[in-house]
Amino acid sequence: MFHKTFASVENKDILAGLVQDIYGIKPKSITILDPYDIRVYTERRIQDGIPVNNLRHTRKDVTARLEIADLTIELQVGKDDFFVQRTIKYACEAYTGNYNDAFMEGLVQARNHRDAMLFEDEEAVILSRYASLRPVYALNIVNYIMFPDDLPLRVLRFYDEKRKKSLDRDWLKIAYFELKKPQMETKRQGYWRDYFLGNPLSKSAPDYLRKAVKLLDYANLTEEERKMFDRDEYAQSAYESELYTARRIGRDEGRKAGFKEGRAEGKAKGFKEGREEGREEGREEGREEGREEGREQGREQGREEGREEERLANAARMKADGMDAALIAKYTGLDTEKISEL
Repeated sequence: MFHKTFASVENKDILAGLVQDIYGIKPKSITILDPYDIRVYTERRIQDGIPVNNLRHTRKDVTARLEIADLTIELQVGKDDFFVQRTIKYACEAYTGNYNDAFMEGLVQARNHRDAMLFEDEEAVILSRYASLRPVYALNIVNYIMFPDDLPLRVLRFYDEKRKKSLDRDWLKIAYFELKKPQMETKRQGYWRDYFLGNPLSKSAPDYLRKAVKLLDYANLTEEERKMFDRDEYAQSAYESELYTARRIGRDEGRKAGFKEGRAEGKAKGFKEGREEGREEGREEGREEGREEGREQGREQGREEGREEERLANAARMKADGMDAALIAKYTGLDTEKISEL
């Protein structure tokens, strides 16, 4: 439906409105390079006779030529870690595609017109191919948050920050329009956000947006488009169911593996912490026991010193009373040399 809305020749006004509201350019002419055709679309959806659901993949959904640049538009539904790299690749492919096309066209003309003077001059042929290169504006519409700011539209181009100058032309402009950002810079950005998210459209929305909304109405589809739409809906539902189941199984297996790993890590950590706590408790117990033994030894030594002092005091009194040193030694246990010093 996205391709039908923006790549149908009869819907150029819708594409022109999108370009004007996003890039601020009012196209004078638009050429759809990959026009919508339900038969071609059906062939793309069938591979080896089997329906294939590509809704979950991004591709260059719309390619068009404006008078000043070539335009590519992509719609990315799911988040992808390599989406930015892919959008740059697509933009570069669109830019170099004109060169390659001109080269192939030149080869064909050279074969058909071997006497043409243009192809006798190799430099002229090369210059003509480079002259075929055109600016490319790549618009990427994403249904998730890409950048951490509040604004929904980011347009990137070649620019010299030091000199505040760009190239002679904006050869590559890559834009990202984030539908999940609540803040819009313009009313029309808000209209487009509501359109892509399937929200009710404001009464003040322009006619081309109202036309785009009508194209989404199932009742307005052809019978072949309805069949394709129903197949896509079924395929998308099946994919989402498979994805949910895979995620659930992954979570369950991850939970079991995480429990086992966590238990082993917890056991190892607990053993380490327990050993450290045991060391600390042992040191504390050893310190306490040491303090107790020290106190006991101190008390014993104090008692011994007290007894010694008492014997000395008794010996001094006996000596003062004129008692013989040998007799004092007998009763106090002191040696006669110490008694003589009293």
